[in-house]
Amino acid sequence: MMRRANELGVTVLLSGQGADEILCGYKKYLGFYIQELLSSGRWLAAAQIFMTFIQTGTVLSQFNYREAKRYLPRWLRFPKDDVRGPALVEGNSWIHVGLNGKVTKRQVLDIEKFSVPALVHYEDRMSMAHAREIRLPFLDYHFVSQLVPLPIEFKLRGGWTKWIFRKAMEPLLPQAIAWRKDKQNFIVPQNDWLRTELRVSVAKLLAREWVSERLGLIDREKFRMRYEAYLRQPATGGRLGIKDIFAPLALELWACRFASYLSQ
Repeated sequence: MMRRANELGVTVLLSGQGADEILCGYKKYLGFYIQELLSSGRWLAAAQIFMTFIQTGTVLSQFNYREAKRYLPRWLRFPKDDVRGPALVEGNSWIHVGLNGKVTKRQVLDIEKFSVPALVHYEDRMSMAHAREIRLPFLDYHFVSQLVPLPIEFKLRGGWTKWIFRKAMEPLLPQAIAWRKDKQNFIVPQNDWLRTELRVSVAKLLAREWVSERLGLIDREKFRMRYEAYLRQPATGGRLGIKDIFAPLALELWACRFASYLSQ
């Protein structure tokens, strides 16, 4: 996209990064909100919120366990194999990305630590590679400081995410856009690639010694078993998601590239 913008002579592009984090647009925020209500004893309110989203047909219709599991409490997750090597196991390196307190606190963590920093990092790298400039109106500090502290009821209401923003945009946009039910993104067919054209490459990678295994980061045999289980499950279902496969592979490829520095 940045290359195409360069070809068209578009110098400055506006990005929507930050909107989901400050307005509770991601599906996970509904789960966090229900968790917060339940933990505070507001069972009826939690049930009412859940039912409004069922009736509206938003968010819940797009629920995917493979994507949601990292945000779920451990007691709600299916057990899965641990492919970490001894260095990571001994360090107890799990990073908790679920809810730990209030939803607003979790929004701040996404803005400062988990979500926004990573997204704007690679977006900036891609734009700079083609001499384009990205601007982020949703991350203007005036906007963030006004919206993040708002009660969650203004962001998740009546079966809708980003409720207050939708209401503000309603007079300016067609109904079909302002109140669109399904959240879409740019889909990269990684799931298909790892099952088809990249399958031979992954097999070759698994057949050799791993730098990340030598460093104690990944257990290659356990990952091989995970990958085989991933190939056996339905392409559009199952418990293993793309991150379960891509993350260890990416770590190994990174370790191979910088092996000479890592051994020093």
